[in-house]
Amino acid sequence: MPSKRNNASSFMVAAYLAHPYLEIPDNLLRENLSENEVEQALLKNRVIFRSLMRLKSSRDAHKNALISRLTRGSTEMQQRYEFAKTLKNELLDTIELLNTNNVQTVFIKSSKILPLDSDNFDLLVRDDQIKTTDEVLRANGFSFVSVSKEPYKTLYRKTRLGKDYLALHIHSRVAWAGIEFLKTEDVWKNHSVKAVEGRNVGFVSPEHHILVTLAHAFFENASLKLSDLMYLADSLSNDEIDLRALITFSSQMEWDVVFSAMLLFVNSIHQDIFGVSLVPTDKLDAILLETLSSGRLARVNDLAGKMKIQSLKQCLPVSLGLRNYRIRQLVTQVYSNHSLSRVDKARRLTHLLSIFLRGIHQPRKPTMRVSFIGMDSAGKTTHAKSLAEAFRKRGYHASYFWSRGSFRLTEPLARLAASFLGKSSSASTHRKVSVKRVKQVKTNPFFGKFLTLLLVFEYAVQLRMKPLSSRFSSNVYVFDRYLHDTVVDSLHAYGQDYNSFFSRFLLYRARLLVPQPDLVFLLKVSPSAVVKRRPEEDFEAIRLKSQVYEQWSAKWGANVVDTECYSVEQNRLSVLEKALKLFYEGRNRQ
Repeated sequence: MPSKRNNASSFMVAAYLAHPYLEIPDNLLRENLSENEVEQALLKNRVIFRSLMRLKSSRDAHKNALISRLTRGSTEMQQRYEFAKTLKNELLDTIELLNTNNVQTVFIKSSKILPLDSDNFDLLVRDDQIKTTDEVLRANGFSFVSVSKEPYKTLYRKTRLGKDYLALHIHSRVAWAGIEFLKTEDVWKNHSVKAVEGRNVGFVSPEHHILVTLAHAFFENASLKLSDLMYLADSLSNDEIDLRALITFSSQMEWDVVFSAMLLFVNSIHQDIFGVSLVPTDKLDAILLETLSSGRLARVNDLAGKMKIQSLKQCLPVSLGLRNYRIRQLVTQVYSNHSLSRVDKARRLTHLLSIFLRGIHQPRKPTMRVSFIGMDSAGKTTHAKSLAEAFRKRGYHASYFWSRGSFRLTEPLARLAASFLGKSSSASTHRKVSVKRVKQVKTNPFFGKFLTLLLVFEYAVQLRMKPLSSRFSSNVYVFDRYLHDTVVDSLHAYGQDYNSFFSRFLLYRARLLVPQPDLVFLLKVSPSAVVKRRPEEDFEAIRLKSQVYEQWSAKWGANVVDTECYSVEQNRLSVLEKALKLFYEGRNRQ
């Protein structure tokens, strides 16, 4: 188990790797470092992309050598490095696409570099260009995702090869929880456009970037990461930054106490980690003393002290806590905003209340049903479990269901029908209608049709009952087999001709008995492959079933997945990409 000293040393190396200006001290390089711990520190603090993209561009030879060592020594780091390069290119292509369509954008979380701290980017767009932005993004592979219902912000995701490839938060205001922290017109007036690899990219001014970074850390994340410190280092390196003006800007939006306290706090954290402050301490103290009243200055020092208590551990990230203070502050900002009408204030306060109570009363989450159908041994279970796990890894609740048709509930009806038709004892009837011996009851056509209907009906009831236990917690239901399979199996088992009116009616209409899946995947496999995997199966029966699936797949709206032409991994990624795209888009309908 790694020692606390090793963890601290790994964090320090990660911190210097990410810093835009400071070089790694020689004493740290002499430490017996765990490359895995350095990697984990970079990941937790969302500075891994920033660090990787500095490879070969940093003037610090030690940093270049260490980053090269990390990427060579870890397959995961190599993959992240390649992903970071691809993500940057994809992001720049998207910005260029929006520019081509006369949509002006501004990165609100960076003042000079692409904010590659994750695959999630925040762009400010003018009100009158929101509709065009939506049309352009949707036409180029992005899905609109309605998650938080937060005012002024919408989320678009792009998936590729089964991965959430790029996410864009499109803002019409610089706001969180529906509360504005900057005047949008001021952001547009002071932003700059810089050339990044031949593309024109909009960035907020350094002053506004400092305000955005501290507001986001306190109100949105309630935590401080290395990424926050590094972005502040980017902007505060400019000696022309007027901190008095920043305090005035925050005062106009009623959060100057929070801004000043956060500035004191991050300045001391930077001093603790690197031995040098972002802003000279005496200069910052003098500015606060000059700008704030004695009462507000006392509140600033008290709040900064509470934050410092929350961050007694040496390594970032740290939680800021202070939930009740944040609630009071947000309510105060709404109540004190004289530019808002009473109706607007009521709407914002209602939205805040819904956020605060979210942990107590969770609204029902939108759901999606996905079913996998097809021949036995086609790979339904493998693909269904993989899809459910992929959604769980993304933080959603996914439920996996598997079952076959049976007579557990309707056995008395089957026995009664058998007695009328002159069948033997109830024990014998039970054996005849059991799933394992269904082929024994083909002698009477009426009895075969009756058992087929009975089995399909009971399975429909099962499909309706199974999800009930998780209906308020699951985002996704994944079914390994669905009613289509039971209809095909039971028609064959009870001697029904697939081309008869009864069979065709059941194949098409039985699906009305159950909720329709949002996605149906038919796993296609050749009869010879099935018999090879299951020698006990009858080839002719398998061939007939295969034909039925192929003929009816279009009417069922099924997506055909060829399990023989493509590998399991290729099919898995294809299935996941379709499911993610529909899930993200489908959440808007809820």
